[in-house]
Amino acid sequence: FLFSLFIIPSIFYFSNDIDFLLALPLKGDHIIASKFTVCLMYEYLTTFAILIPATAAYLSVCGFSVSLCLFALLTALLIPIFPLAISAGLTILIMRFMPFFKNKDHFHFISGILLVVIGISISVYMNSIQAGDESEMLSLLFSGDNSLLTLFMNFFPVIPYFARAIVQGSIVDFIIAVGICILSFIILTGLGRMWYFKGAIGNSEASANHKKLSELSQKEMKQTN
Repeated sequence: FLFSLFIIPSIFYFSNDIDFLLALPLKGDHIIASKFTVCLMYEYLTTFAILIPATAAYLSVCGFSVSLCLFALLTALLIPIFPLAISAGLTILIMRFMPFFKNKDHFHFISGILLVVIGISISVYMNSIQAGDESEMLSLLFSGDNSLLTLFMNFFPVIPYFARAIVQGSIVDFIIAVGICILSFIILTGLGRMWYFKGAIGNSEASANHKKLSELSQKEMKQTN
C-alpha cells in the first residue's frame, strides 16, 4: 500500500503518455484499468520478494501441502489488488478535488516530505521494538494482541480471509477474499469513469512563473505584431 502511494500518481497522472491517451476516444475506466495493470506488475515484484521466502519457510516447518501451495500462489497474485484499489481511489479523489496536487512540482514536493516522514516513523517503530522485552513481544504475538497486525487486518479485510484460505484450506474464505478484491476494482473503475478525466487534464504541466507584462512590453509586442 505504501509503495503504491508513490507509483500510482506517477503512472496514472504524470506519465509521458497521458496527453496522448486523453486525446484518444477512450473512457476513463479503460485508462484506469490499463494503468492499474501496470501498477499491479510493479507490485508483484515487491509481493513475490516478500511472500516467496515466507511461504518457503512456512512449508519447511508445516510440511508440503497441495492446497496450501495452490492457495498461496493464488493469494500472491490477488492480494495486491485491494490495497492498490484503495490507493488508486484515494489518488483519484485527491487529484479531482484538490487542484494543488495536480501540479507536478507540488506533487513531488509533498510526496518527498511524506516519504521522509514514513521512513522516520518506520525507523522509530523498529527501534522501539528492538528496545522492548523479546519474551513480552512473543507472548503478545502468540496471544493475538498485536496492535499493528490488528490495524492491518481492519484496514485490509482481505488479509484474514486469505490467511485462513492458506492455513485451513478454506474455499469459502478464499471466495470472500476474491469477492472483496473484485468489488474494490469495480468501485475503482466507477470512480475513474466519473472523475479521472477531470483530474488528469493539465497534470503534465509544471509550474511556471506568471509575470505581469509592463506597459512598455505590451507596446513592443503590439509593434512586433
